[in-house]
Amino acid sequence: MIKFIGKRKSNGHTVVGLGLSRRNCELLLQDKPIEVDVSKMRPELAITILIVGGENEQAIRDTLDPDRETPVHEMPPGDANPQEAMSTEEFNRLLNGPLSHPLVPFTITRLSLALAAVVEATGKRGAEALRSHCAARDARDNREAREGEGQEDLN
Repeated sequence: MIKFIGKRKSNGHTVVGLGLSRRNCELLLQDKPIEVDVSKMRPELAITILIVGGENEQAIRDTLDPDRETPVHEMPPGDANPQEAMSTEEFNRLLNGPLSHPLVPFTITRLSLALAAVVEATGKRGAEALRSHCAARDARDNREAREGEGQEDLN
């Protein structure tokens, strides 16, 4: 599962995004809801999201039946445990400390080597996460380039 929070440029609304892996979807269809504590990403947002799946709407209603004990998974097996993930503060300390260099090409080299080390350490899951990120970034860049076509700078 990939979780993110951002702001929509057009209206300033906060967007909470959840990317579900095939494994997440399989668990949802096995009557295993997923709970996401948004405050772990943004402490000022005291929000918990419950993701429920089912073959049909009746199956979802059955899952939500208050008289039924349904296991809720904060993170399904096979996904990273958020408590083990690096905090934003720690990441920023590394980014602004040992990974940075006054000369941009050296910073890029250090970041590239760090990314390679992370992918190597995480194996297939790390490589897939990197491929997925790059594909999403490429699609976003292409979309933004298309949206910018034909617009003139009015300044």
